This record gives sequence, C-alpha cells and structure tokens, in this order.
Amino acid sequence: MTALTGEARLALKTRLAAHGLWLCAAQLRLLALKGNYNPNQPRVPAGDPAGGQWTSGGGSVDWKNPVKRTNRGTTSDDWKKFVQNHRADAEKLAAKLGHGSNAGEFLALSSEESNWGLAEAASNGNHFFGYHNGKAGPFTGQIGTYLTSGKYGDPGQLLPVWMPPLPDSDSRKTIPVFSTTTGYVDSGAYVVGKLAEQGKDYSNPATFFATLHALGWAKDTPTATYVHTMLGRYKLVSKY
Repeated sequence: MTALTGEARLALKTRLAAHGLWLCAAQLRLLALKGNYNPNQPRVPAGDPAGGQWTSGGGSVDWKNPVKRTNRGTTSDDWKKFVQNHRADAEKLAAKLGHGSNAGEFLALSSEESNWGLAEAASNGNHFFGYHNGKAGPFTGQIGTYLTSGKYGDPGQLLPVWMPPLPDSDSRKTIPVFSTTTGYVDSGAYVVGKLAEQGKDYSNPATFFATLHALGWAKDTPTATYVHTMLGRYKLVSKY
C-alpha cells in the first residue's frame, strides 16, 4: 500500500473530524427528541427554501417501520391511481408557479422521480420530486429525514430530525420527509421556487423540463434525452 503524504494525511484527518462532528450533532438531535421536543413539527423558510425554524403542524409518518423499495414494474393502474390522487395538488403547484405552467408538468416530474409513488422516498417520506437534503437546513414543510441504506431494495432509516447531506462518496442519501397529508404540495414547493427564479414561460412543457435539467435534475443525462423522456411522460399522465 502506498504511504499517504503529509498533505493527504491532514486532509483525511480533517474529513474524519468533520464526520465525527456531524455524528455528534445527529446524536444530540436524537437525544433532544426524548425530551419535550415534537418530532412532527415542520420548518418554515428564513430567506431560503431550505432554511427556517420549527413551527406547528405536521402529519402522520410511521417513523419505526420504513418499507422496502418495490422491485415490481408499474402498471396502468398504478399510473391512473397516481394521477388521480395527486392531480388536485399538482394544480395547486402550477397555480403557485404561474408562468403558463400546468398540472401535467408537475405530475410528469413527480411520477418520474417517485416511480409513480412507489419509490422509497415517496413510500416512506411523502417526497415526490427527487431532490435530497440541502446543506442550508430543512426545506419548507420538512418534518424529518429518510436516510437510505445505500443498497437497492433494503429499507433505510426514518429520523424525525434534519440531517445534512453525506459526502458524494457515500452510497447513502439523506432525503427530506414531509407530512402524509401535505407531502405532495410541500415537496413540490421547492421545485416551484427554483423554477420561479428562472422566470421563464412554462406553457411549453419542453421549456419546463429543460429548465429543470439545467437546475440539476437528471444531470448525468443529456438534455435532449431528458426532455424527450419527460415529454413522453407528460403525454402519458395527460391520458388520466
């Protein structure tokens, strides 16, 4: 094994120290939950979509029993059920964004990111739009974190606290958890905010999806491929 240089050793020690501090912070948060802390309280923004303080509200989440990711393929019944369950909320998101957007665009995005509501983030955390925890703190409406196992098909861990993102080298991901009752709208609010910042006309779905790609969705997929795929999904959800 090649010996580490002094500079490399220092970098490794710094990274390990930072990770140790993160673990201590997480343990302190969990200890706080054993006192008078209410784990079902979401946060509100403080000048940033991912920042804020705990406030009243929340919803029922089964913190002790995360479910495994489904390995089965989806069916037309899954598609129809997803669209019918979330169309009203998708219309709320489109109305909030404006700029010519429509419910079909949000339904296409959320169905893709959540595998029609069957993915772990949706099944365990009522999160339908694919983004992970941010460094700045919890998102609007976030009531906890789903820490994935890093292994396909193995359930992760539900925690009623905010946790920062893990290093890119870690196969696990920290994903925001939202209320059972308002999760679709709450998880979509961040998407609305990011698109609104761009100020484009989203009456053309191709512009909607191309803008999302530029903002980081499916960043490893070529833009043309992503837009083509999402336009197909948009056409599909429009059938229901």
